[in-house]
Amino acid sequence: MPLIVLVLLLACVGCSRPAEKVASQEVPAQSTTGPFASGRRYDDREQGIEYKGSWWKDHQFPQTSGQSLTYSEKSGDEFRIPFTGSAITYVFTQAANRGIAEVKIDGVAQGRINQYAGQTKWQMVQRFGGLNPGTHTLEVRVTGDKDPKSAGIFVDLDAFEVEP
Repeated sequence: MPLIVLVLLLACVGCSRPAEKVASQEVPAQSTTGPFASGRRYDDREQGIEYKGSWWKDHQFPQTSGQSLTYSEKSGDEFRIPFTGSAITYVFTQAANRGIAEVKIDGVAQGRINQYAGQTKWQMVQRFGGLNPGTHTLEVRVTGDKDPKSAGIFVDLDAFEVEP
């Protein structure tokens, strides 16, 4: 399987410092494995997640689910999660440098999530339910918009849960 070399950058979660280079690491190329099944929680490192754009993988925060977090601050970057079920819960971090994420399911807008918080809040959740049982796609996009108090526009993925 081909490998992609990824330079990891630290986006200070609880402060307004600029990102800094912390390490280089080889990360397996993303591959599609089909929709995620219902009945469990998945981490941001799952192979079936499609990241488009400049996403950074970070493994230094023990407060996150699975001690990993994937984030971007580039407007238009997005991730897509195919799943089979009737609901999905998006798990993310709220922090002083977070922006606003746009969420769609099957191409239909579900709303925007302001991920800003003055103090870091780990494993925050937003549930999207009421879907017909079947295969769906969750899309989350970095809008480039932010709360006026935010020091940045970062959007992240910590984990997600799929329900039957």
